[in-house]
Amino acid sequence: MDSYLGKGGTLLTSAIEKFVKRVLNRDPELDPRSLVLNLLLQHADDPPPHGREERFPEYGEVANEVVRLATMDEMPCQAIIRIAEQNTGQRIPYSTGHGIFKKREIVKRAPPRKI
Repeated sequence: MDSYLGKGGTLLTSAIEKFVKRVLNRDPELDPRSLVLNLLLQHADDPPPHGREERFPEYGEVANEVVRLATMDEMPCQAIIRIAEQNTGQRIPYSTGHGIFKKREIVKRAPPRKI
C-alpha cells in the first residue's frame, strides 16, 4: 500500500484503515462507504496518552508569560526566562524556555559587540 504523507513523515494506509475500523466499532450504524473526516473525528474520542501530563502546556501561564516578556522588551533569552520564573513562581529550565521561543517562532539575537 502507498504511503499517505511525504518527506516529513509517512502515514501508512494501514494506519488509516485501523483508525476507520476503530471508529466503525464504536458506532456500528455508520455507513463505511460514505464516511467524511468530520464524521469520523466525532467518534474518535481516544483516551489521553499514558504517562505524566505536560509540565508546561503550550499555551499555559508560563509559556504566555515568556512570550509576553519576549515581545515587550529587547532582553536576552536567559534574562526573559529568569524574569518569567520570578513572575510565575515556577522554575523554568533553559531548554524549556528555548523550546517556547522556538515553538512560538520568537527570534532573539544578541546585540552586536564592539571588538
